[in-house]
Amino acid sequence: MAAALKAAGLASADQYLNELKLVHIESGFHLEQWLARTFQLCKKSVVRERGPVKRAMEFQLEDVVLEAWKMTNEVAVSRATWAYAWGLAWMLREVELSKVCWEHISWNVARKTVRLYIPSSKTDQKGLGVARTLQCCGLKPCWRGCTWFLTQELLALKNIRHAQDGGPVFPNQNGK
Repeated sequence: MAAALKAAGLASADQYLNELKLVHIESGFHLEQWLARTFQLCKKSVVRERGPVKRAMEFQLEDVVLEAWKMTNEVAVSRATWAYAWGLAWMLREVELSKVCWEHISWNVARKTVRLYIPSSKTDQKGLGVARTLQCCGLKPCWRGCTWFLTQELLALKNIRHAQDGGPVFPNQNGK
């Protein structure tokens, strides 16, 4: 299996080998020492000479031009900037970010905290949903990536656009 994955040039070959080992164990088979060592050698082989991990550079909020932050009725441009900042602040995956609705957000003005309920998350193994609460950054004025600042600005945009309560915070051109 390792030879086939290596010959195919899969960058994730080591992950597939790990899954193969887990399937073996979860199927009720004992992992003998010689087999564990074989898996270890196979994993070394498939990652050999791959070089360093290549990751895309992370785009910093400070690099966003001021015009992109301006709130308008244009969905495509301004909402993309705000969606990126919101996802970054809450460490959301795209699939989680696209499902954020107004009914999932609550805030406490006195404490300057924002609570986000995430109905479906990769980290939620039971499928019950998870909630996170973040506080204002405390800077004056607030940093653009502060959850309190983002929430207040998004609420202002919601009022401009007359969004329906419970609708998506970051809708596409069709309002979905």
